Amino acid sequence: RTERGTIKMLISVSKTFLLTGEFTSDELDAHTDLLADCLLDLEDAVLLDSTVSASIEAHLVMIRITIEAESIEDGAMRADVAMRTAIHAAHGHTPKWSGPKTADVEFITQAQEAVLIPA
Repeated sequence: RTERGTIKMLISVSKTFLLTGEFTSDELDAHTDLLADCLLDLEDAVLLDSTVSASIEAHLVMIRITIEAESIEDGAMRADVAMRTAIHAAHGHTPKWSGPKTADVEFITQAQEAVLIPA
């Protein structure tokens, strides 16, 4: 998409987090629901789409964000900020946050299937 002469790209950023501490399945469900709601609050303004999934057995939570950006680095940074913002809004903590990494980024190739309809 072109906006003021700048070409934007759709990218997806995924991060998996290892949870520490003891919690029940219900507590994890409640927390991931709150985290998904916090990400949903960022959609339209910052994000195009987001998902949250979890495994209580493995103590893992995975967040995936789709974002529009001018570069891979810009998208990785903006997605990283959105993830951390949502985690904190959901009362989570990120003491060893590693920051954005372009290795976490994938191109959304499905976007090539879009059909443009004249206005």
